[in-house]
Amino acid sequence: MGRKVVRGLNPDLDAKGLPIREGVYMVRGTFGINDRKWREEEVYDHPDKGLCIFNEYGGEDDDDCHTPVQFCGLTFGNRISDLS
Repeated sequence: MGRKVVRGLNPDLDAKGLPIREGVYMVRGTFGINDRKWREEEVYDHPDKGLCIFNEYGGEDDDDCHTPVQFCGLTFGNRISDLS
């Protein structure tokens, strides 16, 4: 996964560094645990919660796997593609 992550102004992130549209983003961290490796993560528009990532371990409750980007604890980098 040798993609380069560019720091600085990013038109796909808001002032807080969160995605503003769906797509595949480079991210770092794992829900509050500091992970230094960048990896790809899909960000999608959930009908009730807005932009989310899929969390296989559950979100706001045990049956909910849709975690809003503002609550996931990840650092977002470049948007690298549209969702497939």
